[in-house]
Amino acid sequence: MININEGDVLIYGGADFEVKAVEFWKMDSARTESFKRIATETIGIRRPPTLDADFKRGTPTLRSVNIAATPLDPVNPEVQLSRGLQGGFEVRQTFLADDDGFWRVFLQEKKG
Repeated sequence: MININEGDVLIYGGADFEVKAVEFWKMDSARTESFKRIATETIGIRRPPTLDADFKRGTPTLRSVNIAATPLDPVNPEVQLSRGLQGGFEVRQTFLADDDGFWRVFLQEKKG
């Protein structure tokens, strides 16, 4: 099962995107196999370490690599507002799949 959570960093096309929200759907393996054919990109996931005794975080560490993903898509404005993803950022989404099901991942990158 893919291990991705809000707050992780998704590495996509050499750029880092902050994971703002994740949704999961359980699907049978036949549908998952079909979906994997449109997941033409490869991503990695970094996760910030837990807080230490001084309440400081270290550098995010690489958790997963070579995960199939769909190309980034813009998020519908209604979805962006309903998920609380707003203000000074461009919200994108990608979909991931493995044998367990699908993940819809909302990402934020700062507008340049």
